[in-house]
Amino acid sequence: MHLYYSDDFFKTQKNALDAGNSIVMTDHYMFVAKAVSSEAVKIHVSRAEAGFLDFRLARMPKNYHITDHFTVMDTSEKSVFLYVSDDKVVNPVGNLFVSDGLGYRFTHSLENIIKGGHAVDFETVESLDGTFIANRYDKDHGQGNNKNEGQLREVTEEDIIEETNFREERSRMSNSGNMNKKQLITEDEKIENGDLEGYSDKIKSYITHNKGASWELVRAPEFDMRGNPTKCFIEDGCSLHL
Repeated sequence: MHLYYSDDFFKTQKNALDAGNSIVMTDHYMFVAKAVSSEAVKIHVSRAEAGFLDFRLARMPKNYHITDHFTVMDTSEKSVFLYVSDDKVVNPVGNLFVSDGLGYRFTHSLENIIKGGHAVDFETVESLDGTFIANRYDKDHGQGNNKNEGQLREVTEEDIIEETNFREERSRMSNSGNMNKKQLITEDEKIENGDLEGYSDKIKSYITHNKGASWELVRAPEFDMRGNPTKCFIEDGCSLHL
């Protein structure tokens, strides 16, 4: 599919992008997705400030790619929250990414976000700028190894070049027959495609007040609606679940 635009009611038209299987448009951005395989897509992004014509390829952090299951979650604060399903496990979870102001470069914000039914467990707190709530699979209840939780890092040109070169070389070797199926699997992909341990019992609510730069468990109020103490403390493995 080709994307065309016109400024004279299509008496004439111009080609805006040689790609596209689906289009998502918001007040600030336009997203055009193109399938590159049965399991992966590329997303092109344009901005309202440039008349939705400055299409650029969305850049993901190293070791992440966009599957054919992704959702644009929020663009209200002129940055993009993007949910991408994790195809390495059976359970309906995914990764949350947040973009810079231009909407092209994404950093990893939170892992194991829950997608229940047809909706992602992610909500905007409209009365508080930069505040969002998400439910995630949390095996250790905020403790232990949460290396991906809220660890935003700027995506550099070196990251992009390195990942692009790796994927091009991988594709070239695959097409030439010089690489077998086992060699196509990277170290990060050597994860058993099974169920997450205790999935249904370990879903917790997390909150961010700085647009996904850091997340924390939601603390329960000190007293309930009847004035009784909740006796629920994160330090004791108890938090508020929304």
